[in-house]
Amino acid sequence: MADTKLSVNPDIPVSGPEGNLSVPEQAKAENGAQKFWNGALKLVKGENTAKLIEDFTAEMTLVAEGLCEDQSKLRREVDKMITEKKVKTISNAIRTTFAVKWKPGSL
Repeated sequence: MADTKLSVNPDIPVSGPEGNLSVPEQAKAENGAQKFWNGALKLVKGENTAKLIEDFTAEMTLVAEGLCEDQSKLRREVDKMITEKKVKTISNAIRTTFAVKWKPGSL
């Protein structure tokens, strides 16, 4: 089997048989880990996260305002229908009452 030499990334810490890393090596490892983490977050979140959040919030605000306006219109229509139904019911009750009890010439 031939010996193959692996390339070593300086940003990735390698701990040998001697144990823990020295302080400069640990700082370099932490810096590499931070770079890796920031790169991964950048891929997931994208470059314009703040702009995307702002746009999304603005769009959701418009949707919520529209829904509120629609709900208010529906509430007014329902209230109007309820009022009309009550008036019709009362009107029918009055007609029925007077039609049964009042007859022309009964006064």
